[in-house]
Amino acid sequence: MRVTRPGHSSCNGWERARWVILPSALPHIATGLRIASATALIVAVSAEILIGVDGIGKDIALARTAGAVDRMYALILASGALGITIHLIFSRLERHFLRWHESQRGTGR
Repeated sequence: MRVTRPGHSSCNGWERARWVILPSALPHIATGLRIASATALIVAVSAEILIGVDGIGKDIALARTAGAVDRMYALILASGALGITIHLIFSRLERHFLRWHESQRGTGR
């Protein structure tokens, strides 16, 4: 990319997207993915409980119906651990790919 005069450059659309648009949007995309992953887990487990689709939510509902309180709470803790794990994975990916961004540098804010 070569600047020819103030306010104009010789970059094409792909270069502009790669070097200007994507880096400025990436922090928002990463935050959206992290929040969406937690929301998706909550919705999936809730739907499994309500609809009865196979999954951890259905197992929680079956344990509650059967009176297996210890199994029910173990499954609830397992779904919570899964949520924390997903959050940590997305946080580490965000920290890795956005190490250049001020939000990841620990500037004291």
